[in-house]
Amino acid sequence: MSMLSRCAVALLLLPATSFSCAAWDDAAGREWVERFSWQPLPVGEGTVRTTKGARLPALRLTGTGDGPQQVRVSVPFAPGALPAGKGLTVNTGMRTVPADVRVLTVHPDTGHSVRRGLVTFVYEPVRGASGEWATLALSDTPPLSGPSLEEGAFSGELGGFLLEVDGEAVRLHRDGALWMTLRPVAPKRAVDAPPVTEVVESGAHFLWVRVFFPDPDWPRVIEARMDSAGRLALRLHVQRVARKDGTAPDLGWALAVEGEGLPEIPSHDFSTGAPFPAPDGLPAAFPDAHLLRRGRVEAKGGAALRYLRCAAEEAVPMQGMAWRTAAIAAGNDPESWNDLLETAPGAAVADPAAFDAIYHCGVSPVLDPPFEQVRRFHQESLANASLPGDDFGNVTGVPAGGVFGMNRLNHCPAIFEDAYRSGDLRLRRTALRWCANFFDLSIWWGSLPQGHFGGTRYNNSVANGDPTHADDKTFMWRSNDAVHFCTKGYDSFFYAWEETGDPRMAAALRHQTAYAAEMVHTDRGECRNIGDVLDFLRLHQFTGHAPWLDQAMRLFRELRTKLGEDDLFSQGGQPIVADGPFIDDDAHGYDAPFAKPYIIGYALQGLPALAALAPDEPRLAGTVRAVARFMAASQDPVGGWRYPHPRSSRMLVDQAMEHAAQLARAATFLEAQGEDITPLLDAVERTLRARVLGYEKTGAILGGVNGWEVSTGALTDGQTIYDLYQKPADRDPARDYTEGAVSAGGSSPDGAVYFSEVLDWYAARRDPARLLDAGQELARVLERAPAAADAARPEDYRRRPDTGVRGHGMAERLPAFWPERLAAMAAFPLRMRPEDAADVDGWRRRGREKVFECLGTPPPAPASFAPVVVAEEDRGAYTARRVVFNVSAWERVPALLLVPKGPGPFPAVLGLHDHGAHFSIGKEKVVRPLADDRKTMKDAEEWVGKCYGGRFFGDALAARGHVVLAVDALFWGERGRAEGVSYEAQQELGANLLQLGMTWTGVVAWDDLRSVDFLATLPEVDPARIAAAGLSMGCHRTWMLCALSDRVAAGAAICWMGTTEALSQPGNNQTRGQSAFSMLVPGLRNWLDYPDVASLACPKPMLFYNGDQDTLFPVKGVEDAWAVLQNAWSLAGAPERLETRMWSVPHEFNVEMQEAAFAWLDAQLKR
Repeated sequence: MSMLSRCAVALLLLPATSFSCAAWDDAAGREWVERFSWQPLPVGEGTVRTTKGARLPALRLTGTGDGPQQVRVSVPFAPGALPAGKGLTVNTGMRTVPADVRVLTVHPDTGHSVRRGLVTFVYEPVRGASGEWATLALSDTPPLSGPSLEEGAFSGELGGFLLEVDGEAVRLHRDGALWMTLRPVAPKRAVDAPPVTEVVESGAHFLWVRVFFPDPDWPRVIEARMDSAGRLALRLHVQRVARKDGTAPDLGWALAVEGEGLPEIPSHDFSTGAPFPAPDGLPAAFPDAHLLRRGRVEAKGGAALRYLRCAAEEAVPMQGMAWRTAAIAAGNDPESWNDLLETAPGAAVADPAAFDAIYHCGVSPVLDPPFEQVRRFHQESLANASLPGDDFGNVTGVPAGGVFGMNRLNHCPAIFEDAYRSGDLRLRRTALRWCANFFDLSIWWGSLPQGHFGGTRYNNSVANGDPTHADDKTFMWRSNDAVHFCTKGYDSFFYAWEETGDPRMAAALRHQTAYAAEMVHTDRGECRNIGDVLDFLRLHQFTGHAPWLDQAMRLFRELRTKLGEDDLFSQGGQPIVADGPFIDDDAHGYDAPFAKPYIIGYALQGLPALAALAPDEPRLAGTVRAVARFMAASQDPVGGWRYPHPRSSRMLVDQAMEHAAQLARAATFLEAQGEDITPLLDAVERTLRARVLGYEKTGAILGGVNGWEVSTGALTDGQTIYDLYQKPADRDPARDYTEGAVSAGGSSPDGAVYFSEVLDWYAARRDPARLLDAGQELARVLERAPAAADAARPEDYRRRPDTGVRGHGMAERLPAFWPERLAAMAAFPLRMRPEDAADVDGWRRRGREKVFECLGTPPPAPASFAPVVVAEEDRGAYTARRVVFNVSAWERVPALLLVPKGPGPFPAVLGLHDHGAHFSIGKEKVVRPLADDRKTMKDAEEWVGKCYGGRFFGDALAARGHVVLAVDALFWGERGRAEGVSYEAQQELGANLLQLGMTWTGVVAWDDLRSVDFLATLPEVDPARIAAAGLSMGCHRTWMLCALSDRVAAGAAICWMGTTEALSQPGNNQTRGQSAFSMLVPGLRNWLDYPDVASLACPKPMLFYNGDQDTLFPVKGVEDAWAVLQNAWSLAGAPERLETRMWSVPHEFNVEMQEAAFAWLDAQLKR
């Protein structure tokens, strides 16, 4: 036994509250450091195949506002997408920036490519924009080094700031001088053991260190995170080394600023949960204090303050070997840190499909409103499930948990995966808070002779037989040891490590798996431990580490010794009693062992996946099959399971969702074997039906039904239910449906976290509309369920009517003062001028910001494009596909996609259709409809014959080797008017979008920007070679798109160009209203003329064609506009990249023009 272990054992066996370890020495301190510092995660090799042509994921950027912003996100990578030793650059659509990459995990493929990596970079979002997409590219810059240990205190620099951490204080310097000093408030250490520094991360943008201070009584860690902008966050972690329970001492921070005073600081008590009312200019914040609901802030003179996370007199529970923490943010912009010590955690989000590629968690489809409403209820409930106060972060129930709960972390991975499927980062926050709470308060970090270190405490010490805290209803005191059947869900720490790179999570994973390998068994009185197969199996699948697969198999092989002839088992492993007695509580069940649904269902957590890996393992598949059939057969028709026996009086409907998830996993395995899964699917349907219709009736989760005997008063004179029934068959459950007490409200976590997983699984196999038919038994229960209370519904924030009014007086459709106004517009302030040539990027950035501002509120970016191919057609050299994808968070749209045959990736063109006052088709003006679309085909062929020389120009480009995407603009084709085509309805759409704070042009522009982003994510497309092309309004869309995004490499803009002066003359088409709404941007002409906006595309290659017979765009106006373009490209130093040509044609894009334009495009994209 080591020195530290002897010290710890001696400590834990002493009754005294204080302890001085005579055996303490540096070796003991080092062992403590090693226990909690980072160590590499195990990884195998060859269990995952590298994905051929694996693509790097795209990132959705959500930053808004002025100035550079740091993005820090853990990115999922498919096998082979990010090879070992490679770095990344980030293309934000405006520019390419380098990124720091910190590798967190690697795939168990032959090259150990990166699985998850923290990517940190700085970019400057476009003012007024939201939902930009960024693409990643490989670079030869190597990733950052992994965490390392160094003897002694810490001193390091980043971004002109010097950070020092030692045993006395944390010091932050700026500009070569001490700026502030932060001293931890904590008990004095018993020994002056030397500190050890763990450099977690050190890159160009972010510094993360943990300094360990060993001690026999109050060991601690000072954690510091700082970015290159001088934002600093500190967290003090203090452990209480004691055998018995106690309370926390004073814990917190004292801050002093050098050479300057602090603003007046109000005294503030956090017990109410109110955040600190920080005065302007205070270089400090308290990221989690209002959530902990303890402690206070008070001024200490004019240049100092003291923050107590808790005061000793508050008696905050602090059990033996548990941790308590105190966080403070300081330096620049301290309010930017959240309680997880992250800044802007949602600044970049990977597409859900990228998570599905490595977790196989699926991507949630968008279902009909009744089902999405229930999904949103669950996600909202989980997003707010973290307990506040002394047990902050624990999840005991939803939508609002109480002090006490089962506290089983095995339900946490489902929350992570729901975050991945949905893109809802609030769920990620809940899961990470739960893991942090578990590390601090629920893992037993003490050493006992029986080897308890690293296991999970029993959740409720009173229920575990310790009456010490029986009268305390304010905190859930855990046991002061580890319990094997509570130790589950440790794979959660793998998810948490991959999300955050926090070494605490890796340490918890290491110690919990070591404990489980030694102490968790299925043949020693608790067969429920078979649920741990899922933990070990997930870890093996993620890492390829063979010993974890061995542990999963060990647990089943132990269970196999307890199986009956029917492949079922009892909770304790004793033989199941045939024809047993009526059982209505756990105690009676122990006397007559039986197959208990709540316990036996654990077999379906991981055994189905294990059976798929080991099809020849004796009795493994049979156990999955037998348990699944038993679970389906023992379900109550209402959709829940009775507890503890299938014929007990109490029915649990809320917790049934976990059993439904178990059945879905079993059914997936059996389905792959070609077996009939109808009974399992029916059982899942019943559970979902109860959830959906229960929510519709109650506005909450249908909880369950208690036996009619209690609610009707059938038990009198001291009778118990056992006086009524001897055998399970003696009791008729039908009376429960009409007379039993029905409950509704919240649920324990297991009743909520699996809803989306189960719903998505079911929807892939049956029409969800079936869930709206209650059936006889459920209908009877719902009749008596409490009705939902009316809820106030907030007004949609988008409905903000414009208040601007135009002047009166018109002539020839124009205001009477149009000549004066045009004269005043002669000098467009943001037009490119000679002085802008020295900083073309700066001029372009200012111009783009103004365009985005004037375009109005954009539709929110989709969390995922989620493309689906719904039809396909072979066209010789290329394939035509009908696809649907999310163009925004509000709209899922159809599109036509042409993909050349052969090895890609290919250059791509976004084909942008015209206006033409022809609204019945849109994308079909560019791409030939699929053959089965006869009605649209005739319409399209007639239109193309009129305007495009009889040729679909998208198909012509595909034949030349380009991927082509065509999407309907809002108001055209399949995004047209529900009531039918109407020319006059244009003004209705344009005006009402203005009422919503948006513009028609803005919606079209943002849809085009997202369509390009979608193109860039397709595996067949080279994202560096994307162009746009279009006629008329398609031309306007082309140069607008090229002006707003650097992702588009070139543009061919045909027949839409002129100056405001030319297009505002009496009689011009643009003065007619109606169609003009689709290309008007309110306020923009105050800053930029049409050609000025198009000039923002410089210096990229651009082609502009017009016709001298085009009556819509007078030749002089076109030539004047071209002069503006030529001036811009010349000032940018790239006049050769601009091509303008006047054709002797009307308003059209004929075949000869197409051939010339396509040859030009080939030259730009194929070189």
